[in-house]
Amino acid sequence: MPTRYESVGCDDGRFISPKESNQLQVGTPLRLVREADNRHDPDAIAVCYYDKCEEELHHIGYIPSTHNEQLAIFLDMGWTHLFDCRITQLRPDAHPEQQVQLVIKVKRNKEA
Repeated sequence: MPTRYESVGCDDGRFISPKESNQLQVGTPLRLVREADNRHDPDAIAVCYYDKCEEELHHIGYIPSTHNEQLAIFLDMGWTHLFDCRITQLRPDAHPEQQVQLVIKVKRNKEA
């Protein structure tokens, strides 16, 4: 069952917003990057997109700390490849913590 996040972000101005990137759109694949050394949240998971032009990852926010504990366990076990994360809605004029909505799905086993 997909997990939908109504908001992803951080209100500190360090992250790329939909207004700043023409690469962010509904359906854009995102990457989940575990930040086990994050001093604010030991289960922190950064949400990033891969900029093909610059060939680097850019933060757009974090999975809310109220929902990241179980997902962090899977990522710590090296199972990043199990998840498909994509933008489901963009609201560039909303508060920074509510500009990007996403869904995380567990990928179907291709051998089944």
